[in-house]
Amino acid sequence: MMKYYLTTALLIVMGSINGCSSLGPDYNEPTVDIEKQWLNDTDNKQTSTDPVQVKWWEEAFHDETLNSLIETMLNENLSLRSAGLRVLQSKQKLAIAIGSQYPQSQSLQGSAQSGAPFSSSAVQHYNLGFNLSWEADVWGRFQRKIESASANLETSVADYDGIALVHDYNISDGSIFGVRKCEK
Repeated sequence: MMKYYLTTALLIVMGSINGCSSLGPDYNEPTVDIEKQWLNDTDNKQTSTDPVQVKWWEEAFHDETLNSLIETMLNENLSLRSAGLRVLQSKQKLAIAIGSQYPQSQSLQGSAQSGAPFSSSAVQHYNLGFNLSWEADVWGRFQRKIESASANLETSVADYDGIALVHDYNISDGSIFGVRKCEK
């Protein structure tokens, strides 16, 4: 009997120690061999500029027609709108992934009446239920879900920015340069 308790205690300790680690390696950015000096690079002065403003075309072109075309594109473009919806979807998936690591509760209630429609022997049924559950993040599954959802959110935001940039370019290229060429 003592051997049974010792074996059970040993299995519990081993399971607890094993459960404190997460599965899979953490992501490490790979090292890339880069050149220390570029070809024909004799000037070592590095300068930095301010980041480009979100609506850079307003200051660059000073054209009201272009501004109205781009504003219409930003408000009514379906591919840009669907990319924005994918950003919102990614935000919600991240919120769900974060929320899944906390205890979940669910409350159910309802009532029903049974019997013949015009009968005096109608019976009332009431039901009240409650459920509480929580799953320990033993092998780091929830943490990996959060990391994955966060990366997906960053990707969808970058996709949205890329789509907006391509549409801005297409409008400015077609309107400014095409119209200006015709004016010459």
